[in-house]
Amino acid sequence: MNSYDERHLKMLRVIAAGDWDALGEADVDEVRTLMVCGYIYLRRLKDGRDMLALRPDGKHYMERLQQLQDNEDKAFAGSFVLPSLN
Repeated sequence: MNSYDERHLKMLRVIAAGDWDALGEADVDEVRTLMVCGYIYLRRLKDGRDMLALRPDGKHYMERLQQLQDNEDKAFAGSFVLPSLN
């Protein structure tokens, strides 16, 4: 998984969880990229406020990135084999 994928996964997780405090000014470009790609959108709430939300493609993209990360974590963990003390 490259740094681009890692940033997207982080942002998609934050948006899915509604953890707005985790978003900062440095994340604006990533949010813009995810919007242009059609993975997220601004949803209008009943009280008139807007919030970021995942589109179905964004949810699928997040799941695929998570699978990629999980596979890499498993491969990394499997590469550590302790030597035998015998």
